[in-house]
Amino acid sequence: MKHINKILKLVLVFCLCQTSFAQLSNDIQKKEAEYYKIVNVPIPKDVILEVGGLSLTDDDKLGVSTRRGDVWIIDKPYSQTPTYKRFAHGLHEPLGLAYKNNGFYLSQRGELTRLEDKNNDGVADVYKTVYSWPLSGNYHEYSYGPKFTKDGDMLVTLNLGWMDRGVSLVKWRGWMLKITPEGKMTPIATGLRSPAGYAINGDGDIFYTENQGDWVGSGRMTHLEVGDFAGNPEGLRWAGEPESPIKNLKFEDIEAESGLTLYEYAKKVPALKAPALDPLKDRYL
Repeated sequence: MKHINKILKLVLVFCLCQTSFAQLSNDIQKKEAEYYKIVNVPIPKDVILEVGGLSLTDDDKLGVSTRRGDVWIIDKPYSQTPTYKRFAHGLHEPLGLAYKNNGFYLSQRGELTRLEDKNNDGVADVYKTVYSWPLSGNYHEYSYGPKFTKDGDMLVTLNLGWMDRGVSLVKWRGWMLKITPEGKMTPIATGLRSPAGYAINGDGDIFYTENQGDWVGSGRMTHLEVGDFAGNPEGLRWAGEPESPIKNLKFEDIEAESGLTLYEYAKKVPALKAPALDPLKDRYL
């Protein structure tokens, strides 16, 4: 009987906790709704999106890039009766989208591309390569972006390839690059593995979030500046290139298994940029 009473008490406590959590969750959602409105956009059955990037045009239409290689434009995206038109197709897995100067910019696997509609029929008739980078053909060589800086340049990030771990098989994989609209490229920082999330704040500071994987047990956020090394050593294979802003650090300088946390290792190798935000500070490399 004592055991049954204990179990009943635990069940009661659990139920009360669940109720409290549900109430807290509802309160948070109500507060969030004061600042962010969630709108479900109806999608036609014959349109498969698998969204890679989103960007609004100057006339408030929503551009959507997809992993399948399309760019769609959604008119009246906030309504329950939006219209869809395919703006571009045949692209190589674009993961990102931006709009500026009456055209879309996106990162394909091997290049930064500008899409333009010259004859105003709602379909891109110009696919312009702004800048291209090499590919090894590895399935894991995703490319992200771009994000526009205040001066009108663009930032893109290049995913590492994958074998039994993250690898930089070709130049600039594992790096963030800055590219001008005219196509001039400047490497910014390395030490990245899967830099799918990054943004620029109002002061122009760049932050990126890292995916899980080798050298990263869980997600983290790092402030990136020119010449930074964020931790994963693979991108350092290209630190000796003339354009590289990293001059005093080589791939061989980083231990594959140090037994130290990222923060501890940054004390040993001052060139390593510790995360600005890390939910698991005690994890090991």
